[in-house]
Amino acid sequence: MLAMADIEVYSLWWITIGVVAVVVIVAAGLLHNILLVTRDIGQNVASILGVGADILDNAGNLRALPRVYGTVVTTQVAASHVSDVTEAIARHAEACRRCPACVSPRPASQWAGLAWDR
Repeated sequence: MLAMADIEVYSLWWITIGVVAVVVIVAAGLLHNILLVTRDIGQNVASILGVGADILDNAGNLRALPRVYGTVVTTQVAASHVSDVTEAIARHAEACRRCPACVSPRPASQWAGLAWDR
């Protein structure tokens, strides 16, 4: 049989302890990295859930959007009509010397001396 000297046993013992220490340090570092990534994922999930809750809160506003759009379109059509009528009145006023007496049910004598009388 092979006999080992005390110094060899002592050296093997410290080499084994050194290898185990290095393995433990590397494993702790890897586990720490996993822990950091897991915490980051947890924070991202929390922020995603917060945004999801905000979207859910705004879903009621989105349901009202077609009604608001209909009102805006109706207002736009009315504004276009008012603009057309205003342009027609302006064209008439440029050509007519008796305005506004020509479109008023009151007698023309009531309009005499006013600022727009020509």
